[in-house]
Amino acid sequence: MIYSEWHFGNDNIPLLTTAIHNGHHFPLELVGFFGVDEKDRLREEDPYTSEFASLFPNYVVNYTSRFVVDLNRSLEKAVYLKPEDCWGLNPWLKPLPEEYLNRLYEDYDAWYSLPRYQIERMLKTHPFLIILDLHSYNYLRNGPEAESEQNTPDIIIDYAKEHYIPIFIVSLKNPDPIFQRIATETGGSLLRPSDIDGLKNIYPIVKESQEYRYVLVFQTYKMPSFKGWWVDVKFEVDYKGQKGVQWGGYFVP
Repeated sequence: MIYSEWHFGNDNIPLLTTAIHNGHHFPLELVGFFGVDEKDRLREEDPYTSEFASLFPNYVVNYTSRFVVDLNRSLEKAVYLKPEDCWGLNPWLKPLPEEYLNRLYEDYDAWYSLPRYQIERMLKTHPFLIILDLHSYNYLRNGPEAESEQNTPDIIIDYAKEHYIPIFIVSLKNPDPIFQRIATETGGSLLRPSDIDGLKNIYPIVKESQEYRYVLVFQTYKMPSFKGWWVDVKFEVDYKGQKGVQWGGYFVP
């Protein structure tokens, strides 16, 4: 029930791209059971990621909907069985027969046997392998006629900083200055894989990046004139053999 395209055009490049949520196809034998309409299904799929994946010499594109089998989840969670599995949507109008469910699990195992073989084969030639797992985001969540959600660069940067997320952007063409700003201000970087050496350098840059958090503590005490919210804070640090304890607090008027 899983329909995919595999292409390995250059074994000299240690790179494999995947577009496993690209698919929209639904098997005819399951149509009578399915509970999500086509528009809602398409909203959670990643259309056109196949076009990006096919720009690379080695790629895997899946054409079957993630609502049939989600190849980006573990086997026991690959088939959506209840609304909690798929964004509150009811995946099936009626329980899926055991024979179909078992077949989907079997197809999942069979599908992964091929990339497992290809990855192991390529690792015999290369010391490492870069896998670019491509996804997309539907910013028109409420339909094409609705007003778009304003995920501005400032919102993205502020969220990333608040959650200590460095953003690394791989640009396949001349990058927009906005992308450079997002990457720089979040502690990541914008990368241009113009040749194989550039692609090789992406993995160690991301792998070796470290998360840094700084806590500013001021020594003070609560005074009667403080009429707001006061919190005493104790900080204990144990990092790479360095230990320390500091008392402080913060005040919100």
